[in-house]
Amino acid sequence: MNRNNEERRHHDREQVHCEGTLSLRGRTIPCRVKNRSRGGVLLEVDAGDAGALTPDDIGQEISLSLQPELSASIPPRGRIIRLLNAGPETFIAIFFL
Repeated sequence: MNRNNEERRHHDREQVHCEGTLSLRGRTIPCRVKNRSRGGVLLEVDAGDAGALTPDDIGQEISLSLQPELSASIPPRGRIIRLLNAGPETFIAIFFL
């Protein structure tokens, strides 16, 4: 893998497609896991549900509830490190705790 200035990840990513829920400050938001690495996970949230997220949520601790086939391989707790609005979806980068 070519790691230039834009590619600063420490771990390779694995593509994953799994439904789940993100819990944050008493809110539960449906999400989809797009990819994972040893250090974190990228979640996708539909625009209708993304309104529950704000830039103030960056740095907040979250919990994940995933389908059984992935719940054993993805830690249930993390911290939001980035939000990216991309058209009808919002992507959430999570760092595992």
